[in-house]
Amino acid sequence: MDASTKPTAGPAPSRAATRSSTRELGLVALLSLAYLLLVRAGPLSLPYFWDEADVYVAGARWLADHDLDPTPGHFPDDWSRGHPPLLYLLGAVAFRLFGASPLVAHAAVLPFALLGLVATYALALERYGRSVAVAATLVLATTPLYLTMGAFFLPEMPLTALSIAALWAVHRERFWVAALLGVSMVWIKETGIFTSGAIGVALVVEAYRARALAERRTWRTLFVAALPLVALLGFFAWQRVHAGYYVFPHHQGLFTERRFALSNVLTTVPSLFLWQGRWVLTLLGLAAIPSVSRREPRFFGTIELASALLVLFNVAFFTQMFWLERYALPAHPALVVLLVALVARGLASELSDARREAGALGLVALLVSGVGLLSAYRGSPREAPELTFDYADVIRSHEALARLLERDRATLGADPVVVATWPLSVELADPTLGFVRRAVRVVHVDRVEEHPELAPDVVVVDPSSDRREALEALADALGMRSIGVVGEGNAPRLDVRARR
Repeated sequence: MDASTKPTAGPAPSRAATRSSTRELGLVALLSLAYLLLVRAGPLSLPYFWDEADVYVAGARWLADHDLDPTPGHFPDDWSRGHPPLLYLLGAVAFRLFGASPLVAHAAVLPFALLGLVATYALALERYGRSVAVAATLVLATTPLYLTMGAFFLPEMPLTALSIAALWAVHRERFWVAALLGVSMVWIKETGIFTSGAIGVALVVEAYRARALAERRTWRTLFVAALPLVALLGFFAWQRVHAGYYVFPHHQGLFTERRFALSNVLTTVPSLFLWQGRWVLTLLGLAAIPSVSRREPRFFGTIELASALLVLFNVAFFTQMFWLERYALPAHPALVVLLVALVARGLASELSDARREAGALGLVALLVSGVGLLSAYRGSPREAPELTFDYADVIRSHEALARLLERDRATLGADPVVVATWPLSVELADPTLGFVRRAVRVVHVDRVEEHPELAPDVVVVDPSSDRREALEALADALGMRSIGVVGEGNAPRLDVRARR
């Protein structure tokens, strides 16, 4: 089998494509690191938010305190939630070495956010040229969801960075590297298989185009590409042996409880294609496809097809599965690179001068990036706070609540019982999460009746919670009155009620 028929990443779609240098990528890394440290909602030491506090950090701390053994059945389901253990193990090792603090956990995620930007730049540079690389990296770096997930100890940022790095490895035809990155992804979270699956299908299509499906080297490459699937199935088997199930029952329930409907697509597509100015890239990119297909019929090589499939797999799965916008973040870098490349090709067909083409592409990228960055600071009250920098306002509001409770202990009692909703029910009870200096006795509003021995002293009414009416009814029944309202920025104002 000669070089012309072996499975490859397809022809480089742009004459402007260039091999990246260590010096150039080092400069990009330094600029990206400075950007990630400066453009954020708060310091690395900001207390934990939502799921990182209640799931991933809690699980990593448990492993750090219990012999670093993530074996299903030994590692409690309450912490693992049936997910693969690699992220928990990474956090546990960091906690063992440097202490279990928000600073340590958030610092552990920062290299992945950095890798995501550098790999995006490198892939775009080597495949389409420097102007596409700069534009794509700028758009990704100013995507609010990328900035927020880069600040949390959650699996989404590692998956995102490793996904675009795997595509870069495939572009360089380093299939073993891509496979090892894929194995790492599926051992962080099950949905990491989407990237490896997209790459595998794209390699099959490319081999078919090259009439090389029957070649031995093709099958060796496809075998390597399938290793992440073997690793995921191995995890399921490991879980079955030690925990008694292949897939965590709660995840099975989430998948089967939601009825499939085309209308569900409206919950997955907007954040990928439309939000924060992305609609501009989407419209221009789609408009460019006909001319690109005519002028460059081989534009859609392995990387382009794998990028499109990665987006498709995420949309299809989360149309059925329980959905949060951050779940599809691993598809964002590949989609951004693909859309920016299409826009560049469309501009090239309209503009004869390379400088004018680069200038026009830069203006489009600046427009999308400007809208994106402004959106990070101007979240809508209807959006989940984790989608923008509003999450920091929520954290600071909860810190203000903790200070109020500490300040009023003379009135409320030395050890008051607080009734609240999640995540306050977790944050107030655990000082290691960074909100309180000493643990507060806190009961979730739904479990008050389970604890008749605890007489509530304080009820915290969160107006954004679906349990608001239950909280207000409990406070009224106990004759409580407001002793203060706390809130920062765009965070909901928490009404603190107590006996008087």
